[in-house]
Amino acid sequence: MKINSEKVIDLKQQMIGLFDKENVLAFFDFQLAVDQNESVQGLCKISEPKEGESKSNYLSILFIIDTTDDIVEAKVDTLIKGISWNGFKTYLYGSNMIIPMPHVGSKTQHYLKEVEIYLNPQILASRSYIVENLYPAILKILGCTSNELTFWDELSVEKKQLKISDVHNYSDRSFINQIIDYFKGV
Repeated sequence: MKINSEKVIDLKQQMIGLFDKENVLAFFDFQLAVDQNESVQGLCKISEPKEGESKSNYLSILFIIDTTDDIVEAKVDTLIKGISWNGFKTYLYGSNMIIPMPHVGSKTQHYLKEVEIYLNPQILASRSYIVENLYPAILKILGCTSNELTFWDELSVEKKQLKISDVHNYSDRSFINQIIDYFKGV
């Protein structure tokens, strides 16, 4: 008798782990119109490599978008694939190279898209750079609306220790909304 030794992967736990992978600088939630009648909720995480892990001057942006079904996921995929990431450079002062990573996850009710932004050597990934350059450029390229930009260093130490048990409290809320609610203290 053969025993199946495959591990079951908890997607929500993996997504929370994305907040530990790099130094999170800021995040914001957004609403993205996928067609004239429908919009989706998303979260954008802005991070930099942990100290000593890279000699490159880059920022990473990760989009986590709620997709309620395969049709919505296909609409989001079409919309994201239609973005001119080279065009993004024209909106983003100080960017040297933009590298969109392949979309990961399918049929999970979450669309994940990571984009690496390599900055010119003289550009510092400061709070003012994010507020004045990166955040407006992201909103423009996505064509989305957003609530406030939240800086990671403004959160309490407890909030930065996000655990899966912290976001399983609201079964009637999407996972993205549960994370947003948690960070905003709702």
